[in-house]
Amino acid sequence: MKSSKFIFPVLSILILLSCSGSDSPADSENTPLAPTNLIGEALSTAEISLSWTDNSTNETGFKIERRTGTETYAIVGTVNADVLLFNDNNLSPGTTYVYRVYSYNTAGNSSTYSNELDLKTQGLVPTALLGKWFLNKNIFNSQEQNLTACDKQANITFNESNTFIREYYWFDGTNCLTEGVDNGAFEYDSVNNSITLSFTDANDGAQTELLHILTLTVSSFIYEWDEGNTGVNNSQVEWIK
Repeated sequence: MKSSKFIFPVLSILILLSCSGSDSPADSENTPLAPTNLIGEALSTAEISLSWTDNSTNETGFKIERRTGTETYAIVGTVNADVLLFNDNNLSPGTTYVYRVYSYNTAGNSSTYSNELDLKTQGLVPTALLGKWFLNKNIFNSQEQNLTACDKQANITFNESNTFIREYYWFDGTNCLTEGVDNGAFEYDSVNNSITLSFTDANDGAQTELLHILTLTVSSFIYEWDEGNTGVNNSQVEWIK
């Protein structure tokens, strides 16, 4: 009878070991969760960069789909598991592309997609715009401003890299001094014939200016814009080379 005292504990241990060794369906046999938070930016006239959040632990990789307009989606790239970045190349300038991403493994694809993301490549910059321009005329609320020689030292330079630098000057009674400098990026919109300037102001933080081009030649650049966010284009500026 003494030996019987140990039968049930031993059997219990064997049963427990047997249960612990029997797996539930492995992760690899379940389809992965879809990625989320798809974001990106246009790097140039021909390249867009994408990134997303990985919500699964069992994906084989991710597939990136793209469409334009009302076209159907097509796969434009595949990356391995845990890779959360993709650069789409050889795109057309000034074109809007729509993206979405899904995960996959041997069991199949995620049941849903990431969010859709619309991104527009940078437009081809007119050659005439590039280079350094000097302020020549400023009309505000239909009144032409009286610009001094010092005021006209103000300049803006557009670079091929879609960056710009703008400098303003003021006369203190004796000397012509730098009033402010803006450094940032610009995007040329060939469809709407406009330029968007993006920069950070030392006092006001992130700024965006939408310039509606009226004239652009090799020697004259005239645009109008809404100075002060009034809801109307109340300022017209001419720059010359």
